[in-house]
Amino acid sequence: MVQIALDARVVEALRHYVYMLRDPRNGEIFYVGRGAGSRLFAHETEAMNSARNSEKLDRIRSIHGSNLKVTYLILRYGLSEEDAMLVESVAIDLLGNTGGGLENEIKGAGSGLYGLRKLDDVVLEYAAERLRKIGARCVVININKTYQGDEDRSKIYEAVRSSWVIAKERIGNPKNPKLKYVLAEYRQIIVEVFRVTEWLEVRDQNKRPRWAFIGEVAEEGIRNQYLNKKVEKKRGAVNPVTFNL
Repeated sequence: MVQIALDARVVEALRHYVYMLRDPRNGEIFYVGRGAGSRLFAHETEAMNSARNSEKLDRIRSIHGSNLKVTYLILRYGLSEEDAMLVESVAIDLLGNTGGGLENEIKGAGSGLYGLRKLDDVVLEYAAERLRKIGARCVVININKTYQGDEDRSKIYEAVRSSWVIAKERIGNPKNPKLKYVLAEYRQIIVEVFRVTEWLEVRDQNKRPRWAFIGEVAEEGIRNQYLNKKVEKKRGAVNPVTFNL
């Protein structure tokens, strides 16, 4: 029978804690979480009592199907809630980037701002030269929501090429556009520059008109003018598409 609650004395000692779930069949840690009370048992309870599927829940069901029990590990305990959030985030970053089988669907709190990154990227964010002006034929497009800072920089093109709200008069003739260069911005840094071959009118999931482009990495002269420069947008700006700094 799966344990579903901890003794009150244990709960008091643990306060807030960070826990890990380990597969007893291969010793692999497959989930990191945080909580208080009997929170760590919630995943097994859900696996047994719901029809929802996820990699984590399917793993738990598979362990049960092998007549085994999930192994529970307490990474740190006696923590404040804030400290537990930090420890959880660090553990997810570490285990999730070392080739393990971590099945967390959501990264830890604050990982987007302070999570695992290459030193070069941190240096760029805080010490990059500021971009003060962009050319009339250029547009800056923020890809924070579509790009995850992958080592594979070819993913930048797929993240930035589609699909954006841009006035048609800015584009002009889609096959010979006035808007000729796209500056892909990730976390305030221009991470790549593309020369547009053609703009294409597309529709989003709600059938609203948007624009996408076909292009390639820009020629060195233009690319070097903008690459790795820092973009400081006007206060309150929320549109991912920027024409003037």
